[in-house]
Amino acid sequence: METRTPSASDPTARWRTTSLLLAAHAGPFVLGAGVALAVRAAPELAADFQPGPLTTWVADRDADALIGLDEGLFEGKRISLESPVEAERRSDGGLWAVSARESHPLGVHDLLLFGADGNRVAAAVFGPVLDLELSRDDALVVERTDSSGRVVRVDAQGTTSTVLELATASCAAGAGSRVAVGTDDGEVWLLELGSAPPTVLAKRALGGPIGDVRPGPTPGTWWVLDIGASGRVSLLEPTLATRWSVATGLHALHLAPVRGVESVWIADTTQPLARRYGANGALEIDVSTLPLGGLDRASASSDGGVLLIAPGAVLRLDPNGVLLPGQGGFDFLVDLTR
Repeated sequence: METRTPSASDPTARWRTTSLLLAAHAGPFVLGAGVALAVRAAPELAADFQPGPLTTWVADRDADALIGLDEGLFEGKRISLESPVEAERRSDGGLWAVSARESHPLGVHDLLLFGADGNRVAAAVFGPVLDLELSRDDALVVERTDSSGRVVRVDAQGTTSTVLELATASCAAGAGSRVAVGTDDGEVWLLELGSAPPTVLAKRALGGPIGDVRPGPTPGTWWVLDIGASGRVSLLEPTLATRWSVATGLHALHLAPVRGVESVWIADTTQPLARRYGANGALEIDVSTLPLGGLDRASASSDGGVLLIAPGAVLRLDPNGVLLPGQGGFDFLVDLTR
């Protein structure tokens, strides 16, 4: 991986199960330590270097920091936060983040909203958090406590409302007035938020445990990742009927859809490879020569490229899967958002 150094003349340049939650939040320490050592030394920036507008935020759990990056992946802002494990950027530049209080994955978690200026705007307290996504600009939090679970919506004032109480809830995502919820036992629930309490519109059993659900390329559709043995990616219709489904064979935990396009990236958590699948489940790109492993979270760009995080670095692939200059020097990255 190439780590970029700007010159002075270039200023622009889940508790899906307890073990899975521990893996996601406590991290694969042996692999992470090796990767971090390989890219630990960040380059010294030129004295007059000024980063550009922030386009990406990463959660560096071991550095106790949320770090804002510009288009060149250079740091432009840093927010101190104890053990950040999830982050989602709002359309107004604000940032939702989940902090594992006392650095304990099964303990109390704080949900915080930071304004575009980096100041705290709102907060709420939860137990163990499995997932953070958005419903419009509100936070969607999947919480699991002992044998109970729920999906909660939190607005910009910190007001909470329960979307669904479900002991097996593992992930959630919002699109418009609807929320899709995935479960440990392989179900997808679809709810309408326009009523109080929210109305269950549909429910579908897909098979293995659902690791991620995201809004699909057209209104009402949904991407779903089954994290069972086959690592199955499905695109569901608004009725939750299957448009297509493909067994990837990857050990993936999250999806990175290309917005507005029938195309989705996934990364393997055990091998240094990533793939992009397109219409009807066709394999569009297979990159098996990435320089770092320990991949998980990713964020696709509108042109079909993708940012991937390893524990110690951000990798960047162009729309053809070609590795572009990334950035290292992080302690242990666990999430990113754009």
